[in-house]
Order: sequence, then structure tokens, then C-alpha cells
Amino acid sequence: MKTYVPHKPLISIHVPKAGGSSFQKVLSSWFRGKVLFHYFDERNNKMPLDHSKVFGRKWGLFHQKNFCIHGHFNRKRSFGVLDYYPKTDQCIMILRDPSETALSNYFYVKAQNKKNNSFRDGRVHSLENSDVNGFLKEAGASSLLFFPFEPTFEIYKEQIERCFVHIGIMENYQR
Repeated sequence: MKTYVPHKPLISIHVPKAGGSSFQKVLSSWFRGKVLFHYFDERNNKMPLDHSKVFGRKWGLFHQKNFCIHGHFNRKRSFGVLDYYPKTDQCIMILRDPSETALSNYFYVKAQNKKNNSFRDGRVHSLENSDVNGFLKEAGASSLLFFPFEPTFEIYKEQIERCFVHIGIMENYQR
């Protein structure tokens, strides 16, 4: 893994249902108010904010300060890390057992569905006609789509070494 460089932005990839909300609290204490968020607005079908465009010419100055951008980056839906921040070269993420992640996501969506609060692409994400198997087929369960790059078997180690300062494992989170 790379050594963290404080004057460069850190991209924190929040893999859904893998401890990202808890990790956000850790990041907030580390970066003391300098955590920016990157989340797709599912209810209104709006792409995440591109912070480099918001800051415009001041982005270069902001870029020199210790800060973090945390959120659900997803290259398959065109809001991946490199879609927004192509010069990014230091990321961090927490992964969880893929089966546990998928099941947790199913039960989360199911609970949100009961409250009429589950959206995907601006529409209610209904589970009425879906059991867990149907949900997993429709939603997919791969954490790999959150990586900044398409991991390939041949060079995934080099890709990870080039881009990540740390990849944590949810089951080891307390350590």
C-alpha cells in the first residue's frame, strides 16, 4: 500500500453496508470538518456533487490542504472515483464479506421499503415481488464496482498498490 500524503486529497470509498457510516465518524475526527461527501441522490435521481467544480479555481488551493471526500463511488453508474477525480492516487476503503454485504443490503432495503423510503434512480425501489435470491440477481453483490479501476486478475495487486493507502476489513474493524 502507498504511504499517505497529507497535502493530497484522500478518497474514502464507502462500500454500502460495509461500515462506511461508522467510518465516516472516524474520518470526521481525523479531518476535523474537512470531509466532503459524494452520494448519488436516489430519491431525486441526481448525480453527486463534483467538489472540484464547486471550488473552481480555488480547487488548487483547497487541494493543498488535508481533506477527504467520502461516499458511494460507483464507476458502473458513472459516478466513480476516476469519473470525478481522475488525478486521484490515494484511496481508502472498508470491505466486508460479500455474502454478508449482500444480505445486509437486502434487509436494509426491505426495512426502508416498509417505510416507503427506498429509492433507486428516482423511483421507489420495491421488493414486493422479490425474495432474497431475486434481489441479489437484480442488484448484484460485487464490491469490485466501487474500486476506482476495473480490477483485473493479472494486475490487481499493482492497481491496489498504486491507488490505496489502506483497505480495511469490516470483520477486523475494531482493531
